[in-house]
Amino acid sequence: MKGLTMRGMRLADEFRKHGLQVIESYPGAAQDILGIPRKGSSLEELKWGLNRAGIEGEYLTGRVTHDEVDAVTSALVGLFYLAGDYIALGTPTEDYLIVPRSPKIKYARLAQILAATGLDAVTTVDGSGLECKLDVNPATIPAFAD
Repeated sequence: MKGLTMRGMRLADEFRKHGLQVIESYPGAAQDILGIPRKGSSLEELKWGLNRAGIEGEYLTGRVTHDEVDAVTSALVGLFYLAGDYIALGTPTEDYLIVPRSPKIKYARLAQILAATGLDAVTTVDGSGLECKLDVNPATIPAFAD
């Protein structure tokens, strides 16, 4: 896994040198958010879940690995990113992890949790299409107030 991570970091650096935008995604998190079964369930369930999300292609009937289907999931995350329908988790010192937005997530509460743990604010896109930060002062959370 370490070798794969290092390879990804080298590729990302090379893409950036050529002016391409690079995002980081975690297929398992995206699958959870979108209600798609993870590869641990079965490859067929994961493929069915992506198809139910509207993703068609040869991967549905051809021989593919779990990793290739995870790559399809990451491409789907890229579409959410390009559409501005995502949140970015992490800190400014590291690349943000991009995950799709979900109507099931209470983003204000997530921002409170992140603020209380000392992590960066959640970056999201509000209904008007403007990028915004959900900044919360931990002192405003009852469990952390004086």
